[in-house]
Amino acid sequence: MLRRYREIADKWIAQLVGRTGWVPLVLLGIVALTLGAVVHRHGLNFAAGADESGYLHNVRLIREGRLYTEVRPIADLPKSELRRRYYQPLGLQTSEDRERQAPMYAFGFPVLVAAVETVTGVEPDTALQWALMLIAMAAPLLVYALARELELDPGWALVAAAAVAASPMTVFMAQRPMSDLWSLDLACVAAFAGLRSARSWGWGATLGVAVSWALLTRVTNVLLLPMIVVAVMRYRRLPRHWWGIPLAALPGCLVLMWLNQELYGSPWRTGYVRVTALFNAEHFWPTLRHYGWWIWVLVGPALVGGFLLLPTMIKRWPWRVALVGSWVVVVTGFYCFYSFSSQTWWYTRFLLPVFPAITLGGAWVWQRWARRSGDAAGVLIVIVVLLGSLVWSWRWNQKIVPFWDPSQDSYVLMEQWLTARSEPADLFVCGQTSGSLYYQMPNPILRFEDLRTVDWKVVVESARRAGIDVYAVLFRHEAEDQAVLIEKIPGEWEPVASLSDVRIFKLQPAG
Repeated sequence: MLRRYREIADKWIAQLVGRTGWVPLVLLGIVALTLGAVVHRHGLNFAAGADESGYLHNVRLIREGRLYTEVRPIADLPKSELRRRYYQPLGLQTSEDRERQAPMYAFGFPVLVAAVETVTGVEPDTALQWALMLIAMAAPLLVYALARELELDPGWALVAAAAVAASPMTVFMAQRPMSDLWSLDLACVAAFAGLRSARSWGWGATLGVAVSWALLTRVTNVLLLPMIVVAVMRYRRLPRHWWGIPLAALPGCLVLMWLNQELYGSPWRTGYVRVTALFNAEHFWPTLRHYGWWIWVLVGPALVGGFLLLPTMIKRWPWRVALVGSWVVVVTGFYCFYSFSSQTWWYTRFLLPVFPAITLGGAWVWQRWARRSGDAAGVLIVIVVLLGSLVWSWRWNQKIVPFWDPSQDSYVLMEQWLTARSEPADLFVCGQTSGSLYYQMPNPILRFEDLRTVDWKVVVESARRAGIDVYAVLFRHEAEDQAVLIEKIPGEWEPVASLSDVRIFKLQPAG
């Protein structure tokens, strides 16, 4: 009997630390399905804040086959009467002539959503939910595949993949229609294809497509190029079919340059206008300290600790250390100069595409120690690190990650309320809600942030002549700021709705 148990134990050990095995694959599938289920339950399949509404505007533009939307006039007021900033919802840019709204955000993520919508034929909100689930479930699978390509045993490949999937940052961003997790997926595809590019021209072409799609998704994904070069030069020489890489990348890059030319006037200009002003050396050390704490939290101490010891392996694994080192250091170093990076924990999302590199580096170190301990002790170490990482992430998910009920979200509730009680010509005065309102409703919007008192009087008089109602749709912090309702847009405001974090006011006729 003991011999039989010993054989069973040896078989499971071989599955976890051997070259192949079905046990890690089954567990990997459970991890991917669990993350997909979270997205299905809590995913925001509607236009919410600036990023979410901006990306969904782009999906709509792709669906309609155009690059712009029109500026919506306010009552009978000529568009030239007001500053173009007043007409500009979050996620869009108003042209100088006040006639067109150009998208601010890149098209890489919206292209995927539009493709899912086209292939499946489902409604846009369902297509968005499916796209979010696809992106989320692909993340651990891609990390696992990359880990195996980098010669991690199945058990340690599972540890790396599960740590990425369970990270509070992954769970948080998987629920939102934004490009961060999709950038992680593309980074893994690019690294995997780069490592295999010496095998055939097909892998080189895959790498080229992944690179161009990554650039279409987020221009700062160009920071992944050093890592990709290391992956391609795995054998210290260019692959025989190297020409397939730039050839496959060329169409996507040309599309990106054409879009920039058409939308922003230059192939080298993006929708993120004047963003360079937000980068400064003074942000480096505060951001580095911020990252130092939150990466520890978001990836887990076991794998981050292992990653920090990776430089001690540079003589043994020079190209592996170069691969993950360039991946992490270049991207992290760039965002250390960004003013927003240290403002809150979830701005660490800019580093989400490097989380696979951190977990892979940490897993390499743990695998080496485990192999020295023998098979039985090695599998115990795998289990302890895996469970420890999952418990750590579970606790932090409970502490910091909001899990939404989409049907009760402020953006959904305000759209339902306004649809039932307003007319299409009514004016919405707004700030943070502007992108969502512009996407969900046909009404004109007016941004209050830079509104001058003289212009507000002109707008009010025009609305009264046209016989339209004026609503202020504000988030709680905006409504509680006296500078808004009293100084920016003074008038007889009647509070008419309180919907989660949104407050709606209606302008009453002058006494």
